[in-house]
Amino acid sequence: MEVMVNDNAYQLPDNSTIATLIEHLPPQKPNTVVALNHRVVCSKRWEERQLRDGDRIITFQMLGGG
Repeated sequence: MEVMVNDNAYQLPDNSTIATLIEHLPPQKPNTVVALNHRVVCSKRWEERQLRDGDRIITFQMLGGG
């Protein structure tokens, strides 16, 4: 299947999860956030959340401050 990650196409095996995708990407920094089709997915659900052909994923860093 093909998914878009930060506007780049990635080929993944069928039944891949967000966790599978993260393994295929360059190492992620702490506090990485994943949005799947414009909705943030809690990192605790990455192992169970399956991807579908054509999904759009954005990864970004969560920053805090005040």
